[in-house]
Amino acid sequence: MKTHCKYGHERVPENVNKYGACIACLKLKNEAKRGKRKPNSEYMKKYYSEHKEEQLQASRKRYKNDSEFRDKSVKRSRKSALKKLGWTPESVEEVREKQSNCCALCNKPFEATPHADHDHITDTPRELLCGPCNQALGMLQESPALCEAAAAYLRKWGK
Repeated sequence: MKTHCKYGHERVPENVNKYGACIACLKLKNEAKRGKRKPNSEYMKKYYSEHKEEQLQASRKRYKNDSEFRDKSVKRSRKSALKKLGWTPESVEEVREKQSNCCALCNKPFEATPHADHDHITDTPRELLCGPCNQALGMLQESPALCEAAAAYLRKWGK
């Protein structure tokens, strides 16, 4: 076992938390977050790069064991992903209500979380789709010509 952390703090039981992280380093990091200490971006970059595995391990353990943390994490992740696509959780619910909780393409009720469709060039939100319809549009490269060709092909074979 190491006798000192990368920043030279002694690794004794009093200075190591239950996850094996250096308490002295954590205190410095928390002080920087609360503004008690002027943020030292170089220190923080170095800290995170050198303690990355410990941080990931602690986060994974918490995610696995703490359902409240997991729920918040999933919610935050979804909100962030929607924001990148020009959606908000509120706009999703609004559109879901307008679409009567059904897919904009196949008109079947959503069985799972709907996919927030958007224009890939302008990132403009469009409507909500079920998973299979969203995948189909993606496979057809969102090309009306390919969609029409696929429909013509299916008609040709009696579908």
